Amino acid sequence: MFAKQYLLLLTLFLLAVSAKGQDIIHYDQVTSNDLRVRAGFEIKKELPRNIELEWSEELRMKDYVTTVDRINSSLSINYNGLNHFKFGAGYTFIAMWHNGKKSTDYEKYWDLRHRIHADVTGNIKYKRWKFSLRERFLATFRTDDPDLLEKANPKLLLRSKVTAEYSIFGKPLKPYLSFEVSNTLNAPSYAQGNYIDALRPEIGLKWRLTRRDALQFYYRFDVDFNRDIDIDYKKDKVTIKAVEITPQRNFKNVIGVIYTFDWRKN
Repeated sequence: MFAKQYLLLLTLFLLAVSAKGQDIIHYDQVTSNDLRVRAGFEIKKELPRNIELEWSEELRMKDYVTTVDRINSSLSINYNGLNHFKFGAGYTFIAMWHNGKKSTDYEKYWDLRHRIHADVTGNIKYKRWKFSLRERFLATFRTDDPDLLEKANPKLLLRSKVTAEYSIFGKPLKPYLSFEVSNTLNAPSYAQGNYIDALRPEIGLKWRLTRRDALQFYYRFDVDFNRDIDIDYKKDKVTIKAVEITPQRNFKNVIGVIYTFDWRKN
C-alpha cells in the first residue's frame, strides 16, 4: 500500500516538473442552459438523546427533462441537542448517467461516485421568522481513474447556505428563501487556484400535510462554474505538450418536489 502511494506521488511530481515551461492555452468561456426536474423522498426517524436518522432518495432529470441526470441515495445522522445549533454527517451513493463522450467512444454508461459530508447549522427565530446558516463540507470520490492534474479525486467542497423561513399563522405552510455558495477546496493546480464553483438562489414552500407527512416545492436557479482542464501528453504519458483550460458556465432552472415522512417516536 505504501509503495503504491509513493509511486503515485512520484508520478505526480514528475508530471508537475515536466509541465513547467509548457504551453498553457486559455479558450473562451463555454456557456449552456438547461431546465431540470428533481423528485425525491425523505424518511426521518427520531432516536433517543436528540439523535435523528434520515434516509433519502432523489431522481434528477436533465436536458430539458428528457434524460436521467443522476440518482442519489443518502443516509445521514443529525444531532439536535442544542438550542441554536444542529450537527450532521452522512454518506451519499451517486449514480450519474452519461450519454457518452469522446474518451469512451460515445458509449453510454453509469458513473458511480461516493460522497461523505459533515455540516453544522446555526439558527435563530424572530417572531414568525427563522433564519439559519449551514456550513457543509463535502468529499466526493470518483470510481474511475481520472488524471489528477485535470480532476481532483476526492473533490473537496465547502458549501455555505443561508435560509429565511416564514411560518404563516393558522396555516401549515412555510415559504422560504435561500442562497448557497459552493467553493472548491482542492482544485487541480492547473485550475489556477480554488474558486466559487456554484451560486444557488432558491425559493420554496414547505407544506405540512399531517403530523408526519409533508411536501416541499422549490425553484432553484443554479449558476455552475467550472474550469475544464485537458492535458495533451506525449506518448510516454509523462512529458506534457500543452495544457488547455476552458472556463465553463452552466445556467440551470431547477424545479423540485420532496415528500417527507417524519417517523416520530411518540
